[in-house]
Amino acid sequence: MTVVRTAKLRLLAHALSLPGAWEDHPWEETVAKVGKKVFVFFGQDSDDLFVGVKLERSLLYARSLPCARKFGYGLDRAGWVALRFTRDDEVPVDAVCEWIDESHDLVAPKSRAARVVRESASGGSMRERSIAQYIAKAGDWRGSAMSDLDAMVRNAAPKASSSIKWAQPVYEQDGPFAYMKLNARHVTFGFWRGGELTDPKGLLEGGGGRMKHVKIKQPADIDRRQFTAWVKQAIKLNAVEGDPTRRR
Repeated sequence: MTVVRTAKLRLLAHALSLPGAWEDHPWEETVAKVGKKVFVFFGQDSDDLFVGVKLERSLLYARSLPCARKFGYGLDRAGWVALRFTRDDEVPVDAVCEWIDESHDLVAPKSRAARVVRESASGGSMRERSIAQYIAKAGDWRGSAMSDLDAMVRNAAPKASSSIKWAQPVYEQDGPFAYMKLNARHVTFGFWRGGELTDPKGLLEGGGGRMKHVKIKQPADIDRRQFTAWVKQAIKLNAVEGDPTRRR
C-alpha cells in the first residue's frame, strides 16, 4: 500500500510508460491518453486522489471496493469506474496499475493493444509474484491462514488455475470464482458469485449484489467445511452461468 501523496505520481508515471501514452490537461484535469482517447482520468490537483479507468474483466471486482464510486456523465454504463482516495488512505498501487493496463488495452487501437499483450506474455510484469511469495510476505498467523485456504481451494477444485491478479491470489475455473487478500489485521476470502452462495450461518458480507467475502481475523475463523462447500458451489455456478466478469 502507498499513501496518496506519492501514489498519484507513481500511477501517472506508470500510465505514461505504456505504449503510445501521453499526458494531457483538458477541463483543468490530468488525463493519460493513447492516440486521441483518454484511458485514465486523474482529476484535478487536490489533496485527494481520483483515478478513473475503463474496465471489463476487472469491473465487477473493482466496483465492489469501498473506494469505488459511480462515474458521472453516463460513463459508468460504458464500463468506467471511479476510484477515490482521501489523503489519509493507503492506495493499492499494484492493483490500480493493473487496472490502468487493462484500461489502456481496452481504449488503445488494436495494433497497440496486441503489442501490449505480446510484451506481457514474453516479459511479464515486475509486479507479478507467485502465490507462495504473496503468502510469505505476511510473516504471521495471516500467512498460515492463507496457506490453509490455498490448500483447501486446491483440494476442493483440482482443475482450477490460480495466479496473482489485481495484486492478490485469484482462483479460476470458467472464470474467476474466489480470491484471497492480505489486510493489516485480517485476511479476506471472497467469491465473485458470493451473493448466490448458500450461507446458512450468515458469514458472508459485502455491499454489492454479487461479490461477497468473509473476514478471517484469527485461524479459528476458517470454517473448512463451509468454505469447501462454497468453493464447489461457486465452480458449479460458473459452469452453468459462465464467467462472472463477462457482461451478458
